[in-house]
Amino acid sequence: MSNFLRLAPRRAQHVFLCERMRHDFVSKYGLHDTLVHVVGNLALRGEDLTYDNGQPYSQPAHPPRQLRIGFLGTLSREKGYDVFRGVAQAVRAQVTEDRVAFLSAGHPTADFDE
Repeated sequence: MSNFLRLAPRRAQHVFLCERMRHDFVSKYGLHDTLVHVVGNLALRGEDLTYDNGQPYSQPAHPPRQLRIGFLGTLSREKGYDVFRGVAQAVRAQVTEDRVAFLSAGHPTADFDE
């Protein structure tokens, strides 16, 4: 992860499901609080996406040429990796340009053969 963070853009935003995960990440890697956010599972239900401080999510003033969406963790159904893959497939089917990249890293479990 340290290597990944060195390669990531300086303003890359990091999203976690809970405050404990956010806190552990900030403590270990020393990122500035404005780059690390908590977005709970309600965001997956179509609720308005807001950061943990209550501010609504908005696109950056100068969006990157390619949106990169990542999954870092155990590659299992229990952790939602099947949902991540389903979203990636649905987006790829609708977006003809190479403007979105889906990246994943982690240890696969027996329920995933890829």
